[in-house]
Amino acid sequence: DPDIAARIMMLWFAIPLRYMSMVLVEPSAPSAMILYGSSATLVLFAATPKSFWKFMDACLRKALKLGQTLFSWVYLTLAYICPKLGDFLLSILRHPLLVGIYRMIIFPVYQLLCPWFLPLAMLSLLVAGAQAAMQSASRPFGSQLIVQVLGAATASISCLILTLHAGIRACGRQPDPLRNSFLADFLARASRA
Repeated sequence: DPDIAARIMMLWFAIPLRYMSMVLVEPSAPSAMILYGSSATLVLFAATPKSFWKFMDACLRKALKLGQTLFSWVYLTLAYICPKLGDFLLSILRHPLLVGIYRMIIFPVYQLLCPWFLPLAMLSLLVAGAQAAMQSASRPFGSQLIVQVLGAATASISCLILTLHAGIRACGRQPDPLRNSFLADFLARASRA
């Protein structure tokens, strides 16, 4: 019988795979787990009857059909609901009261506070760099101190430029700090040095 011969061949392959997973490779290695899993799968296929796998095949096909039907209904439901929900939310967001709150409170506060986040972040980097440079200064002179001093200097220049940018934006004008001749000359001299 070809079915019995195939089952015997699977068992013959399962035995050396199990031996290799125990002896030839380290038992806790992933390759040992793969070999052990392969041998266990072959033994499972060899030991279970063919009717079991036919039953499992039928169950999986029914589960796939059920899943396909379920997901198609979910898709159709979402395709119907999402545009209506979007229109509803858009009508709420376009309500004159909410538009007025946004224009009179939220947008001006955002315009006032938003430019100051980058200067504050750069200031925190400047403080951290200066503290690290102070700690390194107590040790013998080295390249780490130079790197930290240069980092603090770069952070201070960036903080100055970003603060000017935020200040000009807070006044209501579009900023361009490099149009300031003093700052442009200073940066040009610093880049030549």
